[in-house]
Amino acid sequence: MMNSTMSDSAFEHYTPASQIFRAVSFLPIAVFAENLRVQPALLSCLCSKSAAAIPLTGCIKDLSQLWFLNFEELFGGFHTGWQPLVSSVRNGNSFSLANRGFLKLAGLLEEPQQKYPSQKFARPVTVGLTFVLPTVSSSTSASSTYFWLRHCFNMINLTLHLGLVVLLGFFGLYLGSLLMACMAILDILQVVLRHATSAIFSLPRNMDGDALPMSAKDPIDVHVIAQTTNASHMDVLVGYSIQLHALTNIGIQPSRPRLIKWVVRTIDAILVVQAAVLTCLSSGNFPLNQSVSSAIWLSCYLFMLLTASSLNKNAGDLFLENQPGCTMKVPTITFSKRTAALAFISMLPVDQKKGIDHQWMDGYIPDNQRRKDLWRSIHSRLLPCTNPSKVDDEEGVQYLIQEVQTHLRSTQYKVALDRFLRETRRIVMVGT
Repeated sequence: MMNSTMSDSAFEHYTPASQIFRAVSFLPIAVFAENLRVQPALLSCLCSKSAAAIPLTGCIKDLSQLWFLNFEELFGGFHTGWQPLVSSVRNGNSFSLANRGFLKLAGLLEEPQQKYPSQKFARPVTVGLTFVLPTVSSSTSASSTYFWLRHCFNMINLTLHLGLVVLLGFFGLYLGSLLMACMAILDILQVVLRHATSAIFSLPRNMDGDALPMSAKDPIDVHVIAQTTNASHMDVLVGYSIQLHALTNIGIQPSRPRLIKWVVRTIDAILVVQAAVLTCLSSGNFPLNQSVSSAIWLSCYLFMLLTASSLNKNAGDLFLENQPGCTMKVPTITFSKRTAALAFISMLPVDQKKGIDHQWMDGYIPDNQRRKDLWRSIHSRLLPCTNPSKVDDEEGVQYLIQEVQTHLRSTQYKVALDRFLRETRRIVMVGT
């Protein structure tokens, strides 16, 4: 009898199906060990009430970050290296970037792609141009189809996880039931954060604490964001000066911080339990049928991740609903060299302060006579109200001016600029 039992267990251990299930139980290790989901999920809950829920996983180094949560680090993306530099065209000053994590989540910062030198362009520079509008996007309204799709997705997820808790427990898969309970509790905690808290931007407010609407009298500014002054990629934001400083210069604050900290600490504990159960299932010390729990958890995780990514794709305006605002992006523009990119940026609409003349670019080009002559030459051709300069015949200047004019006349740029001027109720633009 004993030999028969041993032979059955050995047969079970070496069948191809058993080996596949054992291998599947190891797959979630890489998923629950990474830490890329916690920060964007928390930011999504704090900044939007209508975004699709993101599945939560975490690793050991997340524990202290979550338990002793620092909101400045959270909105900054837990970035420990050199902060990108922001240059204000209107004010002529520079400062370190704040709210980096939020700006990446909202799609206001692009991931620079690796560019290789070519015979045509020795050092290409790319510019990601975004117009920040003072109105709320229609995608966040209750009349939007995606609005209801995201809400239905969140409800279906919670119902599915609660149903699997009961179903797996009924069939004796208690570890799988525990995993589904972890996912269901994480869903509920995200709902609490999403509807009981919000992000507070530094904007002018009335006595009731409500943000005051922007007016045509508010100055327009341009913020240039670059990792360093020698970077080959620049992110450029155009909008009201008050709006831009609330995004790049002044840290975002959450409402009800005490509630957030205790909810996040509960999330921390649930993630520990979830990781421990997945580790136990991958150890091979449990019956074969329990290994199915890892496959079920991984399937639910991937379904939630892929669907949420699809529903939240190109929906950065969801996270600006508390400002309020929305964005209009221009396809990435590639220039032959940095001087052409800076010349293009100087042609963007801005309410320039008196006495400030291109001081924002001091870190990019030295403030000397050569720069003054070059910029006088460029503006004499691009601005019809200025007198022609004698430096127009300098080698390379003609090509630079033609390159900037080509991008200023592109259809995508004109459409975005026209909408921005209509939204801000401006008629005259500097540089046209």
